[in-house]
Amino acid sequence: MYVFYTLATLGYKFEAYKTARFGYEQLSNLRVPDQWAVTVDIEHLKIRSKPFSDKEGFATSCNRCMNENPLTNLSGDHCVTCGMP
Repeated sequence: MYVFYTLATLGYKFEAYKTARFGYEQLSNLRVPDQWAVTVDIEHLKIRSKPFSDKEGFATSCNRCMNENPLTNLSGDHCVTCGMP
């Protein structure tokens, strides 16, 4: 839970809104302590008003296909288009 909360709050701070949204979505699947629940809910609502993209400098690009990849990938550390590690 701490990792997803940190990912979400730092993503919001650095304008990596897609990554922050991912962190809050993962937090919604977990059991959050009562003292954090209201804060997490309010921050999750705030992130919904932001664009669905990360800041331009944070995206990583694949060396093979030159496609931009998200900062987080649930299926592993590889390109989402061509599959290169």
